[in-house]
Order: sequence, then C-alpha cells, then structure tokens
Amino acid sequence: MSGPNALATVTATLRHLLSSAAATVSTKPPSVARVGESGEQINIFLYSTHCNPAFSNFPMPGEARSGENAYPPLPLVLNYLITAYGANDDDISGQQLMGRAMSILHDHPLLGRTDIEGITPDSGLQQQIERVRITPYTLSLDDMSKLWTSLHSAEYRLSTGYQVSAVLIESTRANRAPLPVLKRGEQDRGADVTAAPSPSILGLRFPNQKPGAELGDLITILGEHLGVDNIVIRFQHPLLVDPIDVLPDLDRSETEMAVKLPAQADDVDVGSKWPAGFYMVSLVIQRPDIPVWTSNALAMPLCPKLQSVDPTTAPAGKRRFDRRMPSSSSFGSTGFAIVW
Repeated sequence: MSGPNALATVTATLRHLLSSAAATVSTKPPSVARVGESGEQINIFLYSTHCNPAFSNFPMPGEARSGENAYPPLPLVLNYLITAYGANDDDISGQQLMGRAMSILHDHPLLGRTDIEGITPDSGLQQQIERVRITPYTLSLDDMSKLWTSLHSAEYRLSTGYQVSAVLIESTRANRAPLPVLKRGEQDRGADVTAAPSPSILGLRFPNQKPGAELGDLITILGEHLGVDNIVIRFQHPLLVDPIDVLPDLDRSETEMAVKLPAQADDVDVGSKWPAGFYMVSLVIQRPDIPVWTSNALAMPLCPKLQSVDPTTAPAGKRRFDRRMPSSSSFGSTGFAIVW
C-alpha cells in the first residue's frame, strides 16, 4: 500500500500530466520558480496538507485479514497551487497556458494505476484501493493574497488551486489479532443458530381506548412475527419475585396476538398475584433443541379497579379511603370507604 513517498508521487504524476501543456513544468516554490526561466512554464507548488477525517477511524481498505484489527492509515489531502508563466512573462501567453493546464486536469479527475505506476519507485500509491481524486479548489482573494505575501520576493502570476485526495499512507505498526477461541458454548457444541425470525413487540392496545389495562381485560399485543409456536407472554413487576407467564389466545396473526388477564371475580387472591403498577411485558420463545430466549419488553400500566363502596366499618385488611360528608348528605352516614 501507499508509503511516505506517495506525496512526491502525486506531485510527479501531476508534472507528468501537465508536460503536454508546456515545455517546462517545475515543482518549485513560486519565489524561485522563475529564476533562469523565460519561456512558457507551469509551476506546481504543494503549499499545505491536512488530514481527511472520513478515513481517520477506519483501517486501510483491503489490508487487514479476517480476525485482525489494523491501524488506520494517515489520510492526507494535498493542496496545490498551479501557476502559469507566459513566454517572456506575457499575460496572454500565460492565460493560454493556464487554460491548457486546467483542461488537462479537468479530463483527469481520477489518477488511475497507469497514470501513477512507474512515476516514482516504491511508493505503492498505484495499489491503493481508494482512487486519488483531483478537484479544483477556489482560493479567496484574501487567501491568495496571504499565500503570495508569505512568499516575500515572489511576484504574483495567474494561479489556481487544486486539491488531491485521499492519499492513504499505511501505518507501520503491526496489525493486532484477537486471542484464539478455545471453546464455543457449553461442551464446545458451538453457537445455537436458528433461521426463523425472532418475534418482537411494537405496541399494546387496551379495550375501549383506555390508557391502561385492568384485571379481566383482553389486551392486544402488536408486533412482528407473532404467529410462531411455543410462545409465552411474560409479565414482570417490581413487587413480584417471579414473573407471571400467560399463554396467548390461539387466534393470532403475524402482527397481533391477544391475552386475557384474570378477573378478580375468578380468584379472590388475584389482587395479591397481580398488584397494580407498571409491568414489563415480553415474549418468551421456546423452540426444540435450542435455549429459551426473550424478545424486547414494553411497559404496561395495570390500573386499580373499584369493586365496591363500603361503610367505614369495612373489614380489616381492606384498603379504605374515608371522606367526611355534610350532615345533610343523603348517605345517612358520617363517611364511606372505597375498596379495590
């Protein structure tokens, strides 16, 4: 892959491409480029480089083998200043020369293997998977002025900017390989794999558009791949040591299944088995010869349900809310209790 010589290879490749536009193509700083020259001349000046962040966190494409972690390359963007000098510093001649140079670069937006190979030895740039791109880069008047001012004795001539990217210089650090896997699963039997899609829950629907469920309600579970066999609906609550598993109704589709919560009238102890509050509802899937697994979970509110309104002499153990009533109340009592 690309080595440190890749920068010089790009500059030399540009010089080779522009050699058909002018008799002299130099790669000098503009302050000394015109020394000893009087004919048509194109100067290629690499004035800055910076890193391309798109490649900073990825390994060199195609470099790491399976199971290895390669270090990211040094991804460089090269900024060039192309300056055209006419014969005897004639402006018309220089402008014609600049037009020919820009036309050549316009026709070569990508540097291919044949353009790079053989330009400089041992650069490896031609083997880079990522193509090297040439893009016009507009320098503002302020940037151009600062650039030429920094060259001190250089006299400004018609110039334009180009960017060449990305040049990926391979890291010299060795690739890292993870420790070998000595055992896969219990008794080294390997991973458990199934081709069937896993059910998932997308939402819950309560009867009569209620915001939460009540004991005795028929709840509809909305999701994907719900038509599989050997599935159980699991309800978990912070006050319960063990979760509650309930079988769904047999009539279900791939996107909907229903489950019936027990009613208080069916079992006097249902209230203690199903405390009010928020439950986490998930699906438990059991298939032959593979371990049990669960789907994602959604929160379900279980609301308290009014059962009766008793006098203040309600039996011990029942929850009671006392409210004093005016003496003119038709209740004929000084208070009442709501029990659920």
